[in-house]
Amino acid sequence: MLKTWLKLLTPADVILIMVILAGAAGSCFLISHQKAGALAYIYREDALFGIYELNKSQTIIISESCTAEIRDGRIRMLSSDCPDQICVRQGWTNALPIICQPNRIVIEIRSSEQSEQMHILH
Repeated sequence: MLKTWLKLLTPADVILIMVILAGAAGSCFLISHQKAGALAYIYREDALFGIYELNKSQTIIISESCTAEIRDGRIRMLSSDCPDQICVRQGWTNALPIICQPNRIVIEIRSSEQSEQMHILH
């Protein structure tokens, strides 16, 4: 059955398959590379609370009612006293921001390259 499928493939099909596989491999490399140098910028009430490396596991007490956790190159809001718990239910992320609107907390993920560019601009 495999031989039948191989006979149906044109050279363009083979090239398309190779491009897709190369793109997938490149995406995996970029994602793993981003995790290694990613930083979490935590803002509380529009002011920078702290900058944390995602490759160092730790628990961060942002306020008496909000706690974040970093583990395995990702971050999550571990606990919050907000009514809907959207920030807590969002779960782990290494790319998307976490926003706790009632407590005015924002967690933003940046690569180390983005952080360096931001310092150059300011």
